Amino acid sequence: MLVTHLCRVPLHEHKFQCPLDTAPATAPSERAVSRAAAGAEPPPAPHMLHITASALVGRTALPQPLHPLTLAAIGDWPAPTGSLYKGDVRATLHVSDPGASKVEAVIWWRRRDAHPERKAVLVTDDKANPISLLAPPLVSGPCGVLSFVPNGAALYHVYYLPYHQSGTGAQLHFHWYNCTDRHDRSCAMASRPLAAQPQQPASSPAACTAPAAAGTVRAAVVAIEGRQVSSSSGPADFHALSPMELVATPEERAALLASPAAG
Repeated sequence: MLVTHLCRVPLHEHKFQCPLDTAPATAPSERAVSRAAAGAEPPPAPHMLHITASALVGRTALPQPLHPLTLAAIGDWPAPTGSLYKGDVRATLHVSDPGASKVEAVIWWRRRDAHPERKAVLVTDDKANPISLLAPPLVSGPCGVLSFVPNGAALYHVYYLPYHQSGTGAQLHFHWYNCTDRHDRSCAMASRPLAAQPQQPASSPAACTAPAAAGTVRAAVVAIEGRQVSSSSGPADFHALSPMELVATPEERAALLASPAAG
C-alpha cells in the first residue's frame, strides 16, 4: 500500500509545509483511489489528498516536465501598483528568438489552488514592462498555455497568482486578481463589495501537449521562481514554493496507482 509522501492540505491555506520526514498521511480509501485514477477530484472536505510530483521521482516516469524551483534575487521583484500585487511566484521564460512575431509558452506549474482558471495571468519582460497577451490564457491545475508578442527581450516573467490587497485587521480587503466572488473564501476576503468580472472557462490539460502553431516560437521555462525577502537572520524563502507543493498530473497519478508498488 502506497502511503509515503502524501500530504493532507487544508483547502483554505495558501501556504503549507509537508516535510519529507513527517509521518505519512493515512492511506486513501479504495473509493478515493478509484476516483483519483479516473481523474476525478478527491473528496473536498475537510482536506484534499494530493500526490506530489516529487513523490513520483524514481517510482514512475514523469510524462510532463517538472520545472526547477529557484529564488529570485532580493529586489528583483516588481513593486505593487496601488493595491495590485503581482504575487509571490512566477515562471521565468527564455525566448530564443526575441524578434519573433508570436511566442507561445507551456508552463507545467502543477498548481494545487482551487479554481486556478479564476485567477489572472500577468506577463512582464525582465525589466518589469507589461506584456499583453494575444488571447486569454488556457489555464488548468496541471499547466497553462499563453501567447504574446515579444518586445525584443529574451527573458519574461509570468505571474500566475496576482492579487489585490489593502487595509488591515478587520478592514483587510484581499482577492485574487480577476477572482471576485466575495462569498468564496478560496477567492476573496473582502470588507467591501467586489466588481463582477468575466470568468474564463477551465481549460483541459490536453491543451498543454498540443504542438505549437506554425510560425510560433515556443518559449523555454527556465524555472518557477519565488519572491525572496529580507529578515533579521538574512534572506528568507517564506514566499517560495516547496517541491511538496508541485502536484502530480492526472496522468502521473493514474500511472502511479496502476503500478505494482501502489498495490
